[in-house]
This record gives sequence, structure tokens and C-alpha cells, in this order.
Amino acid sequence: MKLTAAIMVKNEVDVIRDCCGHLSALFDNIIIIDHLSTDGTKQYLEELARFQKKFHVFYFVEPGYYQSQLMTWVARNIPECSDANWVFLLDADEVLPFKTREGFESALSDYESVPIIKMPWKNLIPKKYSADRIMGRYYFEPKTTSIHHKIAYQPALLPIDDFIIAQGNHAIYAGSIGKELPCKRAFNLYHIPIRSDDQLLFKVNQGTLAYKKMGGKRDKKLGTHWFEIAERIEKSGMDEAFLNGLAFHYGESTDVENINFPYKKLLAMGADIIQLNMALDQLPNFDDIASAQVTVGDVKENFSQSQLGDLSGLTETPITMNENKEISFITNDNSAPYIELEQRVLESIEKDDIAFLATVLQPSVWKIESLTPTAWGGHIPFLFSLVTLMKPRVYTELGSYNGASFFAACQAIRKNNIQGKAVAIDLWQGDEHAGYYGEAVFNSFKHILSTRYFDVGEYLRMSFDEASKLFENSSIDLLHIDGLHTYEAVKNDYETWRSKLTDNGVIIFHDTNVFERGFGVYQLWDEIREDGTSYNFKHTHGLGVLAFGTADENPVVRLLEILNGSVQVREFIELYFCRLGELSNLEAIENSKNRKLAAGKKAGKIYQARINFINSVRQRLINFVKSIPVLRRLAYKVLRYTRG
Repeated sequence: MKLTAAIMVKNEVDVIRDCCGHLSALFDNIIIIDHLSTDGTKQYLEELARFQKKFHVFYFVEPGYYQSQLMTWVARNIPECSDANWVFLLDADEVLPFKTREGFESALSDYESVPIIKMPWKNLIPKKYSADRIMGRYYFEPKTTSIHHKIAYQPALLPIDDFIIAQGNHAIYAGSIGKELPCKRAFNLYHIPIRSDDQLLFKVNQGTLAYKKMGGKRDKKLGTHWFEIAERIEKSGMDEAFLNGLAFHYGESTDVENINFPYKKLLAMGADIIQLNMALDQLPNFDDIASAQVTVGDVKENFSQSQLGDLSGLTETPITMNENKEISFITNDNSAPYIELEQRVLESIEKDDIAFLATVLQPSVWKIESLTPTAWGGHIPFLFSLVTLMKPRVYTELGSYNGASFFAACQAIRKNNIQGKAVAIDLWQGDEHAGYYGEAVFNSFKHILSTRYFDVGEYLRMSFDEASKLFENSSIDLLHIDGLHTYEAVKNDYETWRSKLTDNGVIIFHDTNVFERGFGVYQLWDEIREDGTSYNFKHTHGLGVLAFGTADENPVVRLLEILNGSVQVREFIELYFCRLGELSNLEAIENSKNRKLAAGKKAGKIYQARINFINSVRQRLINFVKSIPVLRRLAYKVLRYTRG
């Protein structure tokens, strides 16, 4: 039986020796990803990899807690994972309940036909808190298990290839549909989440800061316990009763304000006192590796910077690794930073308002060239008018999905001969609102872009926050925000990207008229619509338009002022774009059907021509056989071939 363990570590120098010794005793290969450790963990692992070949150490050099992406990449790309009978996804503070490799294999034999098993946490509470080894110490072991678990899987039995390992290593998802794959409960897993007060402070601090750095598309439900604990410690400090309660309920959503578990309470609840002595290879100390000291002051100093954010645990980010085993995100090799644009004034072509509106509406009747499945189609006529009106040198879209709005912007840029470009930014994996999807969506997007709009469009496959680093301030004329639609996410997008807009720029927000399923764009819109001149179209889930500058400098500001200044004009324009959006969408769908039908007819003609050719060859062979009997046997063989 070939067994592999994969773990991700950061600043675990106090337990890294016991962790590695335990894994060494049970596994054939240990994959360890160090995430920017500064306390000596990285140096210890480097020495260990030279000492024992079964340890394969890699170095993730990006900020932020991207465990889902990293472990998914490891599972798919590291041979020691794909070739193993079992792969265990663990952390440095977890211990399997086996004293020998033989006992471990015996337990696994009960699950030889099970693709995925789950191992519920048994949260152990130290009898004495000290930043020291985890093996050989005494702990209170509760009778009950935690609500959380870790998983292990058999690569050969996974039913799909596009699987995604969830944040926290708690589940495996089908990437194509975003659904959790079933798993069977197996043995428990000892978990020692809190070892000392300093270790807890350091852990909370690096956890809050790492989640804060995630940005982009995120799920705020993940990582909330870090921020709750940080607030409690900052407010009330901590004692042993608090540490006990926190360890007992670790990872659960609970009232950290009132967690107090004195040792007497643990005993009254039936907790046993055990000495943790499981499988362990004695590894070198490497005493020359110095441990960094972290003080309470250092940690508390950073608590005020930690704001609750989201994290997309189900998204897959493209990853690369260099010759030094340093792992990082892939960015477009051709994507140079987007530099600051010169400030400009766009005067309206027509002085008269009626003539101006006629000019605005004219591009809206264009036929849509590339309509992909979308909830955005009803706004494309307005986008045609908007791009024509402001002639953006850089149009940037946060969240492109199938590309409906992006390709419409590309079409308008080209049709107007604008010396500009369109930039799509997305992970192309989906989110809780758009749903999760596989590579087919991104492949379709790339195909359309490369075959129709390669001269005006480009993309960056990365998170919004990562992409923002490539854009200087005042580098975008027209910004479209359409990513994850929670209030926190869209607010982060607005605050991150607002400075990237030129002085006379425009921002559009989709789904400003959706008030369900956790959508929060309407909340942000209410807060920011007075930051500039604004108008909110109600149809097709809503489209908020926020323009900056004055009417003399920005014709979009003039348009919005006309809409806001006249009820009759506003009602007409709203109805016009609503109805035209419906008609244009239907027309594009019908055209797409006709193109497919025509392609089918063409394919049919090609097929019929092939049949006719084969029949003509067959007839010639028959005539040939009749005229030259000596070749009849060979000819009949050819005839049989053409029939088959």
C-alpha cells in the first residue's frame, strides 16, 4: 500500500519536528508546502528534505490563505499524490490515532472500496499550556467529536478528474457542478489547535491578516472564527478557562465572549486524561534553526487591521512552479502593467439636447455579434451607446463569465475605431451567485476572444485584488463591476478599483435591482450613488451607472443629468432600452439558431458528397472487376472496405 500525506504549514517551528516524525512513521511520501514561514520552519524543512527523500518540500510565495487552490494543485500535479493508494490532507497540529504503520494499514483495509473518507476532529485540550512538542504530553480528551473533519481519498477511485479540494481540507467538490462528493466516516483524528497563549496569538494574527489579503471573489463564511477570537482577546484578554473552551469548540461558530471551561468542568463532562503517544520516527533536532519569538504586543498591534473578509474556497487559480520549487499564481505573460492615462475632456458633439439624445441612441440598434448565455443581454444596447459616447481607452470588466458584456464592449470599440482595449478579469470558476462551473466556460470565452476580438480584447485570469496591482491609478476610463454580489465583496471591489478610474471615468454595476439570495449590490449603490452623477436602470436585474466629472467634460454626465431632470425623458429612455434589450437579445438568439442550422445543413451536404463519392468509387470498381477478371479478388476486398 502506497500512502501519501499532503500538508500546508506556516510558522509551526514548535511542532514541526513531531509533525514530520509522525508522518514519516506512517507515510511513504510527505508533501509539505511552506507558506512564507519566518520562524525557522522553512529552514528546518529544507534540512529535513536533504536528510530524508520521502519529504518533498515546496514554497508558496503568494500572500493570502489560498489553501483550496494549493491543495487542489498538489493533488492534481504532484506524482506522489496521483500515484498513491491513499492521499491524506492534514495540518501540522493533527495526529492520526495509530501507533504503527501496520495498524494504520489495517484500519484502511476496511475502506478499500471507498473513494473518500472523513476523520472527525477530537479536539485535545493541553493539561498544561506551553509552546513545546505535541507528542508525549498530557491532554483532556472530550467524549464528543468536533463538527469538523478532515478527509483522505483514493485517487484511483475518484469518480471525476476536475475535482476541487475545499478550503480547510474538509471536502472534495466536483468542479464542473460545484457539489460536494460523498464521503464515509472513518476513524477520529486528534487535533491540538491551541498549545500556548503566545502560539494562539500568533495563529490568530496570521490567520486574520491572511484572510484579509484574499480580496476579490470570496465567501465571508470562511475564516470568521479568527476575527471573533481576535476581538475577544483584544477586549478581555485570556486565561486557561478561555483557552480550554476555545480548544473544545475550535472552529465552531460560538459565543467566544462567554467561552469558559475550567478543568473541573471538563472532568465533569466526562473528559479523559490521556498521554499522546502515537507513531513517531525520531528525526534530527537541527538545533541551529532558531525560533522566532512573537510577543503579545506585536500581535495586538495588527488586530486593528483585521477586517472580516470572504474567501472563495471552491475556486481554482492557475499555478506555476519554478526550478526552486517556489509556487506562485500564473499571470498573462503578455500583460504589462496598465499605466496612468492622460486626463482628457470629451465634449458632447451636439449642443441641442434632442440631437444629443438621438446621437446617443443611434448605436443601440446595432445587431449583437457575439451573444453568449447571459443575464446581461438586456443591457447590451445601452453598452453600445455608452462605449460610443465615451470612447474608453481602457475598458475593464471585473467578472466576465461567458463574456456577453465583454464581447459587446469589444464590438463597440472596434466598430467606433476607438484606439483602446478591453480587459476581462475573472477566475472563470464561478461563485455562490453565478454557480460553479468547469473549464468549458473559459475555453469557450478564449475561443471567441481569439477568433473575433483578438485585436481589441485581452484577459487576466486572477482574482480582482491581484489584478488591481497591475493597474496604476487613473488607468481606466470605463469600469464594469460584476463579480461576487455580496455587499462585502462588491464594496471591496469598488473601494479597491475606484482610484484606478480617470477623473472623467464611468463605473457600471450589474444587479442593482436584485434583493434576494444574499445580493448586496443595491445596498452599496444606495451608499455611493451620490459620489458622482448616477442613474439606475431597473430592467434586466438593474444596471447602475456612476459617472464622474462635469457635463462639459464628460458626455455621460450630461446624459444622466438629462435623465434625472425630466420624468418624461427618463420614462421613455428606460422603456426604450428595456424593450430594445429584449428584442436585441431575442434577435441574437434567433441568429445563433439560424447559424447552427446552416452549419448543420452544410455538414449534411458535405456528408452527402462523401457518400456520392464512395458510391462512384464503388461503381467504378464493379466495372473494373467485370472488365478484368484476374483482379476480381483484390477488387472485392476493396469493395468490402468501402462498405465498412
